[in-house]
Amino acid sequence: MRIQNSILLATHRPDHWQFTVDACVLDAGRDLALSATAPCGTCTSVSGGATASATLPLQAMYLKGVRHEISRVHARATAPAVLDLVSAGGDGGIRSQDRVRALSVPASNLN
Repeated sequence: MRIQNSILLATHRPDHWQFTVDACVLDAGRDLALSATAPCGTCTSVSGGATASATLPLQAMYLKGVRHEISRVHARATAPAVLDLVSAGGDGGIRSQDRVRALSVPASNLN
C-alpha cells in the first residue's frame, strides 16, 4: 500500500515549481533544481558547489525567465531576536502547518 501511494504521489506531482532550492554541491543536482523551476520562477542555491567554477544552463534559464540566487544563510543577523522570542515562549504569530500528511494516507485524499 505504501509503495503504491508513493508511486501515485510521484506521478501526480507538478512538473515545475515556482520556488526551488538546490542544496546539492554537484552541478547535476543544481541543474535538476533549475529544470524543475517554473517559468519566471526562482531557484536558490544554498551550497557553494564542489569546485571553484561551474557551468550554468544560461540559455535555458533565460528562455524560461528563471532567477537563480546563490547565497548562504546569515543567521547571525536575526538569531538574537529569534532566541529572545523562543525563550519568552512566543511564536510571533507564526502559524504552524495545520496538519501533517503521512504517506500512508490514500493518494486520493491528498490535495
